[in-house]
Amino acid sequence: MTPRGLISPNHRSIRKYYENLRALQDQGVLNEMNVRRPFESLLADAAKLKGWTLVPELSAVAGGGPSAMGV
Repeated sequence: MTPRGLISPNHRSIRKYYENLRALQDQGVLNEMNVRRPFESLLADAAKLKGWTLVPELSAVAGGGPSAMGV
């Protein structure tokens, strides 16, 4: 971590993200939908450093009621 609490450009999570992007590019599938998972992993790793939890997709209905559970 840098002094201001930022992730340095050579942090393991950043390197892993770029490795995943290179692998996708090598396969010819570097587009928005394919980049989604590596970016989500990067965000989750960064969140853990702050003690946070990434919630990738939150339903428009919250509160634990039947609609929030898909019932």
